[in-house]
Amino acid sequence: MLLAIRDRAKGWFAWVIIVLIAIPFAFFGVYNYLSGPSPNIAAQVNGEDILVSEVTNRYRQQRQQLEAQFGDQLDPAIFDDDEMRRNALEQLINERLLAEYVDKRGLRISDERLRALVRSQEVFHEDGRFSSARYEQLLRNAGMRPEVYEARVRNAEVIEQLQLGVFGTALVTNSDIERLIRIDRQSRDFAYLAIDRQAFYDPASVTEEAMQAFYNDNQALFQRPEQVRLAYVELQEARLRQGVEVSEGDIRERYNEVRDSRFTREGDRAVRHILISVPEGASQAEVEAAREQLNQMRADIAEGMSFEDLAREYSDDPGSANRGGDLGVIRRGQMVDEFEEAAYMLNEGEVSPPVRTPFGVHLIQVYNVEPDRVRPFEEVRDRLEQELVAERVGHRIHELVEQLNNLTYEHAESLEPASEAMGLDIQHTDWFSRDGADSGLASNSAVVQQAFSDEVLQHGYNSEAIDLGGRHVVVRVEEHRPATTLPLEEVAEEVRSRLAREQAEDRARELAAELRERLEAGDSLESLAELDGVTAHEADTVVRGSGTNHPGAVVRQAFMMSRPSEDAPSVADVQVGNGRYAVIQLHNVTDGDIEALDEGEREQYRMLLQQAYGQAALAGLLADLREEANVRVYEDRI
Repeated sequence: MLLAIRDRAKGWFAWVIIVLIAIPFAFFGVYNYLSGPSPNIAAQVNGEDILVSEVTNRYRQQRQQLEAQFGDQLDPAIFDDDEMRRNALEQLINERLLAEYVDKRGLRISDERLRALVRSQEVFHEDGRFSSARYEQLLRNAGMRPEVYEARVRNAEVIEQLQLGVFGTALVTNSDIERLIRIDRQSRDFAYLAIDRQAFYDPASVTEEAMQAFYNDNQALFQRPEQVRLAYVELQEARLRQGVEVSEGDIRERYNEVRDSRFTREGDRAVRHILISVPEGASQAEVEAAREQLNQMRADIAEGMSFEDLAREYSDDPGSANRGGDLGVIRRGQMVDEFEEAAYMLNEGEVSPPVRTPFGVHLIQVYNVEPDRVRPFEEVRDRLEQELVAERVGHRIHELVEQLNNLTYEHAESLEPASEAMGLDIQHTDWFSRDGADSGLASNSAVVQQAFSDEVLQHGYNSEAIDLGGRHVVVRVEEHRPATTLPLEEVAEEVRSRLAREQAEDRARELAAELRERLEAGDSLESLAELDGVTAHEADTVVRGSGTNHPGAVVRQAFMMSRPSEDAPSVADVQVGNGRYAVIQLHNVTDGDIEALDEGEREQYRMLLQQAYGQAALAGLLADLREEANVRVYEDRI
């Protein structure tokens, strides 16, 4: 069962996946919940702020990861936004605690390791290799400086190393593994009686007196909430895009403008080097001594001495010294920045001045330069055309939104002037409450917020243009109706049906209790299955966690029941859902066969247990850190 978890991400298991997002960081604690200083702060950990925007970004990342991983298998209806936002905050709090923990203990990663991590991230690659230009551009787009991003990468890697260290301390014994196998691969034989309340559903039996009494006692159930209907006008970027034309000359002009910066890759270079090893913390005198030694070698090379012979004799690089310092062909992004910049400033045959890097001081010789690779116009034409169209649509939509805002502000109590001046149809929504609607315009929270704002609802003004991603709308309240209690006549069928369902469920529950008692007294399943609304089912050799056609609640209850005695089976009843009940008779329990597993399968169980024990150890560490820390959560901002 545990070995097949990843293949069953549906139903209840989707909730488990959501919980697992937060592991190892979702360990819940107790905080002081209070109002804080700035509305932008969601929490504070030992005085360090966690911003509301950080929580929102982490929550969005979680949703996107789930949707990308599980696609159509994951029902959006299962998302509890409040719970996921809280999980996101819990992650951030625990990350801060662990970051502080590793910082106090001086845990670090080297600059070389950080450089390798950043360069390995494919989002920063172009043509299959790291691009400094793309790296800087993406960070600029995200509003983040490189040093901030690199600090986060460094911190995340240190925390990951800490987790691996904690996990590595988990000890799993053979008896632990065998116990898990016996439980996880256990099978059970049982039968059950299914009771469906539908057999007892009889709306005609519900009296008018009962309906009136239920209505009087439960009027809160029959409230129609405050609702509005909107009129609105809409600007659609897609329509503007259809009318935008870009000439071939415009596209080629853009290509010429950006060809060198975006579509030209400097030619690869074949290089040799001589390294005098000097540690990063070396004194200035040590560095200058290495420079002086290399400057003398450079002068000797200029007088005709062989670079390769000098490298073999003096270079401290064990990987290249015996090859005359030859590093072969290098590309942009492969070497440390100082080395790379010096190498790419040299022409073929030239030798650099001494170059300081984290590894020491180098002399670099370029002995071959390949031509720059320029991506041809035809290869990038469509991409540039899309960019130009997007730019022109963006400029035009900006102008139109400004015009729309001006018109709807100047004529704040009508959409007609904007409609006539801009050729926009006035459209209408159906009724909706402050909870919004399941579909259409009112399913957007920004629209609902504007619709029930004081400016729009109380004063009757037009809203500002609302950006809905690809379209902009201005709304106004066309009709408003306050919250009210619906009359019994309007909800009579709902009341009658509700009472009939309750009566049927009561009867099903009573029958389940009665059947359990009769089975315990010795009546047979077959005889009891002859009663109205009761059906009998056999479930033989059901393996824990395996796929089955039997109701999940029944199977779960069957695996929670105590083993049957030699004299009699175990009996239990369970609510299956939707007013249905079942009475289970457990006949036999067979533990998993340890001998049936090969070494590879046993190793997988060992790894699963080690991960579980490691999670528990990490949770314990976090619990200690939480107890010692001053954590404040501002509940109203989550």
